[in-house]
Amino acid sequence: MVQTIFIFLIVIIIFSFSTQINPFSGIIHGFQYGFSGLGTGVKSTYNYIFESRADLQEKLDYYQNLTGTLAHDEVYVKELEQNLTELQSLISYQESIEYTTLPARIISRSISGNQAVLIDKGKNAGVRLGLAVVIENGNIIGTVTEVYNNSAVVLLIHDSESKVPGAILGSTKTIGLIEGQDGYLLAMNYIPQSEKLFLGDVVATSGLDGSVPSGLIIGLVSSIIADESAPFQQALIEPIYDPGDFTNVLILDPFQND
Repeated sequence: MVQTIFIFLIVIIIFSFSTQINPFSGIIHGFQYGFSGLGTGVKSTYNYIFESRADLQEKLDYYQNLTGTLAHDEVYVKELEQNLTELQSLISYQESIEYTTLPARIISRSISGNQAVLIDKGKNAGVRLGLAVVIENGNIIGTVTEVYNNSAVVLLIHDSESKVPGAILGSTKTIGLIEGQDGYLLAMNYIPQSEKLFLGDVVATSGLDGSVPSGLIIGLVSSIIADESAPFQQALIEPIYDPGDFTNVLILDPFQND
């Protein structure tokens, strides 16, 4: 028995050294293969995660840019629609009057701290001081107060420096002076006490100022202030339109006929 065991051990030793094979090499190789496979799997997962994140970020950037472009396009389309509406209305009004009109665009607002706008037509286009500027349906928004070669300043009727002769539309007697108050409402001053006013009356230019034609709509009577001890009464006028909502205007020249 002892002899058999001894022979078995000798065989193992000889086999190990003669073949140069480690009896544990298979086990170690198995572990090495396992760890190698695990490392490869982790690396692949890592690369996939970060490649996917980069891809998602790229797509996110694309759709954010697309959203911004679409939003810009929507604003642009709305602006075009508004311009089209304004121009159609101005053309319709232009065809209903006989004197010369000059189309212009508002390119800047609030000039020199006043309630004024800058338009893109000036002396080279025939613009002169005092001419009326209107929006759709002949609603006056102001008069030209400064003229340059290719632009002009329009003082809005809301400004306290603005003074335009006015009258109740359809009446040749009820007249007054429309003055701005640096706010939304206008004041119609110097109305004789004998004249009857009613809320909702339409107020228009009287034409007493030679540079401004008669019949240009200013607004509606919203309040009447009567003092029996004073020689005149006053009315507050609410403009029908806000000039801040418009870009396209017409300059009216009553001294030149088409």
